[in-house]
Amino acid sequence: MTDQQGLCITVETKMVKRGDALEGVIPISARAKDARPKQLHRREWDVALAEHVTTMAEGDSVAVEVTIDRRTGIRDARLHGVAALPRITPDPERATAVAKNGGTVNPYTFVPTPPRIGLDRTGMADGAPASHAYHTAGQWSGTLALTLTTVTPLLLPVLAADQPKDGPRAFEVRVDPTGMPLIHGASLKGALRSPYETITASRYGVFFGHHKRLAYRVPANTALDLTPARVCEQEDGRKVFRICRGDVDWIEPSEPNNQVQCAAWVPAYGAPPVRRLGGLDAQPLTAHHRTRVHARVVLYQYERTRGRTTRFQVWRATHLARSKAEIETSLRVTRHVDVESAGSLTRVSAVAPRVVQGWLSATGRTIGSKHDERLFIESPQLTDVPVEGGHEEYWQAVLSAYDQAQDYNDPNATQSRTRLGGTNKLTRSPHVGNKELYELPVGTLVYVKYDRGEVSQVHPVMIGRLPFDSSPGELLPESLRPAPVRDQLSSADRLFGWVPSHDDDGNEDDDGANDGASGYRGRLQVHSIICTTKDWGPPGSFPKDGVTLAPLSSPKPTQFRFYASPDREGSPMPRKAAKATGYAAGSGLRGRKMYRWREETPSTGSRFPTAKTRHGRTSRWRTSGRSPRSSPGTAAGYAPA
Repeated sequence: MTDQQGLCITVETKMVKRGDALEGVIPISARAKDARPKQLHRREWDVALAEHVTTMAEGDSVAVEVTIDRRTGIRDARLHGVAALPRITPDPERATAVAKNGGTVNPYTFVPTPPRIGLDRTGMADGAPASHAYHTAGQWSGTLALTLTTVTPLLLPVLAADQPKDGPRAFEVRVDPTGMPLIHGASLKGALRSPYETITASRYGVFFGHHKRLAYRVPANTALDLTPARVCEQEDGRKVFRICRGDVDWIEPSEPNNQVQCAAWVPAYGAPPVRRLGGLDAQPLTAHHRTRVHARVVLYQYERTRGRTTRFQVWRATHLARSKAEIETSLRVTRHVDVESAGSLTRVSAVAPRVVQGWLSATGRTIGSKHDERLFIESPQLTDVPVEGGHEEYWQAVLSAYDQAQDYNDPNATQSRTRLGGTNKLTRSPHVGNKELYELPVGTLVYVKYDRGEVSQVHPVMIGRLPFDSSPGELLPESLRPAPVRDQLSSADRLFGWVPSHDDDGNEDDDGANDGASGYRGRLQVHSIICTTKDWGPPGSFPKDGVTLAPLSSPKPTQFRFYASPDREGSPMPRKAAKATGYAAGSGLRGRKMYRWREETPSTGSRFPTAKTRHGRTSRWRTSGRSPRSSPGTAAGYAPA
């Protein structure tokens, strides 16, 4: 193979290890001198080839690709079929941070997974699996008996049948009928498959549920760019966003860099709250969410300086009622004095109060600093924007991000309770976990990014989550995605087994190519795992109530700085990367997560060494035939010592 300029030529050949060199024929031409064996020395090998040669015995052979520069005669050799990965430029500050933390930051790292190219030349290309019914030429079978030695504590927990009524969950160590620790063959098989996939450049065995775009929480100041809207239905049945920008002269007091907000504020969680009339006070304010009401509103100036100055004007409600007449009657009967100033708000006395009609958005106290709900007010000249498929996809991505976040985000965390004085509990917004809202039903109140007659973003709340440009699934090269049909199984699929991919509802993706089969069983069996160490448990007696394990947290999918890469080569994200750069179109993923190899030997004394935590406290990781106690979120698997 020659490059386009004809300056370099690449040939494939087989070399034999001879001392510190590789020896073999490098057939760059048909001339007799090129048929004589030549030697490749260490300086001519790339890193991967050099590491491979160190594992070879004298006389072993290896397939290589040799590139020769015709101008200089310089030769570069690499393993046949293995693409040269780009070198990642060392980051001095990152290295300093690693050294400061004792030599490591995470117990795992990533192996880059570039697109799979040229595997047909290596014998590891995709293809149909062999039949289980018979052996063909080139196939063989056998049994390997292996001894595994753990050098760090190994947890084998199963959920205990007798659970405490409160507090952490309880786990027991998995044991066999004789009381010895038990490892299921499928567990070890899974641990073997992970590195095998990496070594053979196979497809991902599992990569489901990553086709939706994730979302991140946006800064509070971006809320000023959003416009309230209501989903309505036209006579022809089409849904539209009805833009709610206030009634006549609503934004007339606006000034440059001091705009009037389109939605009115409704005091709900401070003093004084809005006065509710006509039976609206019989239920909590949130019970009237999406209800059409009348309101008396007063214009206020908002100004706050925290590093930067934030200025805008806002209409704030003093009375809520089902009709305008109820508000007018209340004002005649009961004297009302408008608050001149409150916190960052100052009344604009030059503008008279008014009574308006709108839709109440009352989502509850979702954050500790929330003090007002909102009132959406339709403009006299209706402005409708058709709801299109892209809008629904965007909306569903945002709602899905909220549903994922509720699994790890407690609105009543300690910090929130402190800010509320320990009395009022926070609530989740009504859109969280509400599958009915996924279809954007008529009457839904939303915030949109509206510009020049077009809607580009749709949000359930004013300060919410913004989807990344792409989903993780879109950034994974097609050649690495799980095999869709049996004829495209990679090496790991053919050896360890394969099941068809599934859609969101758990149904098999049926394109007619699987012939009704549920999958492929694989050709590797792992069985008869026994423990031969009698003193496998912790030294000494085990506490009666077990040991409380520290919870092992895991990065969240939205933490793009952990999983995402700015390029297709799997490079780490730059430090302090902006949120908007995560999962960007044309970027990539870090690759397969792998646990770092620990250069340790089995302990001769206590096999459960003490580890220092970041706060200076110490903890021990133990296994026992009794029930170790585990904090919520504790992960089963290898535990760091």
